[in-house]
Formats: sequence, C-alpha cells, structure tokens
Amino acid sequence: MKVKVAMLLTMTLLLSGCGTFTALSSSDREIASDLNSKRTLCNSLPRMYGGVSYNFCILHSSGSDGYIDFVMNLYLLDTFASAALDTVVLPYTAVQQINRGNVPLRRLP
Repeated sequence: MKVKVAMLLTMTLLLSGCGTFTALSSSDREIASDLNSKRTLCNSLPRMYGGVSYNFCILHSSGSDGYIDFVMNLYLLDTFASAALDTVVLPYTAVQQINRGNVPLRRLP
C-alpha cells in the first residue's frame, strides 16, 4: 500500500511539472503569467506541441533568479516526455491551434 501511495505521489509531482500538462490544463492567462514571471524571451506559445514549446520557453529565459543546472536538466528530460505526450494529443491541439491561435505571452503597446 505504501508503494502505491509513493508511486501516486511521485507521478503527481512529475505530471504537475510536465510542460504538456501545464499547457493543456492552464488558462492562457495562467500560462502567460507563469512564463512572464520566469522572464522568458518567447512572445507566444503555439498550442500544437505546446508542452515542448513551454519547456523551450523556460529554457530560453533571461531570468537570473538562480535556476540551477539540475532544474534545467529536468526541463530537458521533460521535453522528451512532453514530445511523446504532445504527439498523442495532437488532434486536439491542432483544432485548438486553428480555432484560437497561439497563446500570446506579451502585450503589445
């Protein structure tokens, strides 16, 4: 029983950090706020392969708030998992991309 609880907790923690999960379960405003708080240099986030793009936006940030190499390596590893999951949800995200376009991350003046 303890193994199942530990495994469920581990999966929940891993999934909560997954770029695909974040891109699919968060509103546009939450995604923009999160990426802007990390000082990403991205201007928009495509909905197709959004998890991979989300991770690349985090990796392509100008923030100097102390990201350590270990955390960056986790984002790199998550990118491979996100690519697989993004492929599975591609039919859904393709329709969302056509209907709603990219998620804007910056407000233009």
